[in-house]
Amino acid sequence: MQSSQTAGETAGLLTALRREAAGRGLDLVGVVDAAAYDRAAPSGHRIGEVWPGTGVAVVIGSAGPLYWSRFRVARPGTLPPKGQGDPLDDFTIESVAPLRAMLRAAGYAEQTLYPFFGADHALSFRALGSAAGFGAMSVLGLVIHPAFGPWIAARAAILTDAPLEVTRPLDSFDPCRDCPAPCIAVCPGGAFPEGRWAAEPCLAAKRAQEVCRSSCLSRIHCVYGEEYQYGPEEMAYYSTYP
Repeated sequence: MQSSQTAGETAGLLTALRREAAGRGLDLVGVVDAAAYDRAAPSGHRIGEVWPGTGVAVVIGSAGPLYWSRFRVARPGTLPPKGQGDPLDDFTIESVAPLRAMLRAAGYAEQTLYPFFGADHALSFRALGSAAGFGAMSVLGLVIHPAFGPWIAARAAILTDAPLEVTRPLDSFDPCRDCPAPCIAVCPGGAFPEGRWAAEPCLAAKRAQEVCRSSCLSRIHCVYGEEYQYGPEEMAYYSTYP
């Protein structure tokens, strides 16, 4: 259902969405034009294949350790091992719910997707984050932000028919150009066989090497965003092989 809001009112809606997200530790909000994204995406990985009514995808992300801090306040105590439920996923659903409600209250439809393990869609949240202006792809296999470096995460994508202003990607930003690539040099698992991160050797290293199960030396040695690095507990949580 389309609302009759004016351009000024939808600009105000986007501002309100960003304010609400920031209050929940979600500092990155970008808007991706679904049709433009789908023209560049391979078959099976297009927004319109998930929900044909999509006009834009509102990509929600976090930067630095703030979101984890909010999560641990809401979920104190010992965290369950991976594979036995994921309280961070539950917390993310709760955090994004008010943003979804704001769109519905304004008269727009929405369908929200998450990058959770076992999700029933094939959208790439790395590609969505890059298209939303969160940063640029790197040899690390991660989206690198000019300020926050690799310490960002796309947490959700709200597909909607709201005519929100689209965010420009950072096309001129190339984080790996002229970089001495310390990320490659320090990797103990040989995860960069051709000068770029590869999944198989990385996962093999996580199975075999404790340092890779509890952290990622390559990510830590990225030249961007050092002051925004995740703490040891958060690093270990993301690095654990499921």
